[in-house]
Amino acid sequence: FGLLVLLKSGAPLDEYLLKSMSRLNRKLAIACRSCLRQKAMGKLTTDLEQENKTRKEAETALAESHERLLTVLNSIDVMIFASDLKTHEMIFMNRHTETQLNVQREGQPCYEVVHGETRPCANCANDALLGPDGRPVGPLVWEDRNPLTRKWYFHQARAIKWIDGRWVRLQISTDITRLKKLEQERLQEAHLQQTRRLEALGILAGGAAH
Repeated sequence: FGLLVLLKSGAPLDEYLLKSMSRLNRKLAIACRSCLRQKAMGKLTTDLEQENKTRKEAETALAESHERLLTVLNSIDVMIFASDLKTHEMIFMNRHTETQLNVQREGQPCYEVVHGETRPCANCANDALLGPDGRPVGPLVWEDRNPLTRKWYFHQARAIKWIDGRWVRLQISTDITRLKKLEQERLQEAHLQQTRRLEALGILAGGAAH
């Protein structure tokens, strides 16, 4: 830029001037390079700050979503739990499960927590939740009486991928004890009515014979 100014002014270009301009150009180049580096560092700092802000916002949103999900699951009056398909380790229980089974922490095997057994249950559904191709099948549904709570439950179980990539068993167990009791009462009432009808027919038949 200085050289162009000198040329425009008509100043003579002697050897000393050219050497001086070379030194000046070097200094200008160093100064420009320093400015560019500072600008690049400033942009890098801005980009890092934006990245950190975006990451914190994503972490906050994920934490809020996780909290909402837990609130929903803990408000449902059915047993919901997840256990590792291979190790049987309980890795999640909602509050209703903890209350019903009187347990406060995960990490124990499901057969111990849910059934009070010391080894996997004889009718464990884990092996049936994945097909020969390793893909989930189901859901599997069944009902039985829990040996710890002495209540009847309707169970639904399926295999799902957990957040760490392993296969787990997600089970939802609904208390149907009252329905079972009503069903038993209806059966008893139907049996009683059938007995009364047979007794009435017996009386009628006896009267006709006489």
